[in-house]
Amino acid sequence: MAGHHARPRATPADRSSLRLTADEADWLRHGLELAARDIEARIPGKQIVVTVHLVLFPEADFQAEGLAAALLAWAEEEFGLFARPVSVSFDGERNRFAFTW
Repeated sequence: MAGHHARPRATPADRSSLRLTADEADWLRHGLELAARDIEARIPGKQIVVTVHLVLFPEADFQAEGLAAALLAWAEEEFGLFARPVSVSFDGERNRFAFTW
């Protein structure tokens, strides 16, 4: 959130030792960054720590960008924020989803 200090990036692991890639962790971080100012406005003067203990997703048709959208949706629900518009469309030619933040 605003004013945070850069820390060495550790890649979280679950009990099975499966780890998020650096790209996946970056997309989770991006989702939280999209909500950070709204969270700070909703809970002024408090430090908020968000710890992601588990990430479940289907391996078929998975795109790391979806992690940002999922974390943003969680933050909106958890902190009672107004939904931030995120549009998702499918680019059939590239066989990928396109996210507009």
